[in-house]
Amino acid sequence: MAYVNTLYAYPKLPDADVIMKVGSDKFVAIVSDNASNVAYAHQVKCLVKRANILTRYFKNSPIAKTWLNEATEEKNILGGELKTYVETRWTTVYECVASVYRLKDALLQVLDKHEREISNEAVKAILKKRGFFDDIRMLLEILKPVKEAILILEGNNVTLADCYVYLL
Repeated sequence: MAYVNTLYAYPKLPDADVIMKVGSDKFVAIVSDNASNVAYAHQVKCLVKRANILTRYFKNSPIAKTWLNEATEEKNILGGELKTYVETRWTTVYECVASVYRLKDALLQVLDKHEREISNEAVKAILKKRGFFDDIRMLLEILKPVKEAILILEGNNVTLADCYVYLL
């Protein structure tokens, strides 16, 4: 078994082809620096997935949709219903997460009034998770400038410099 003392930074981790060429027996571990960033990136993916689970449940269940609409009217929340995201449209991720955060009070009211009737255990677990909506709020702060930069790039008369200046 060979040990590597120093591995210079590569733009990406070795993929399966490289591992197969070199031989998996030559790899002891693949290490990434700043592991907390990698862990947070995974957490972001999980938050978006949870927001999508909530959105799909309340869009696909007629009774749950009714409960949410009633709670939204009761709480006088404006801005529409939950929005789903499409993987090929980056700005829809922001819209999905923002809709979950905007309807926070209505979602919690539905959980409070109809917990026993909610058939999806994952939905109940997400809504009960301590700090879920705080994490969603922080994610929105991260995603908003990305969304705005993408919208700038999609404009008709835009240069990459416009996007760069916006992100400064």
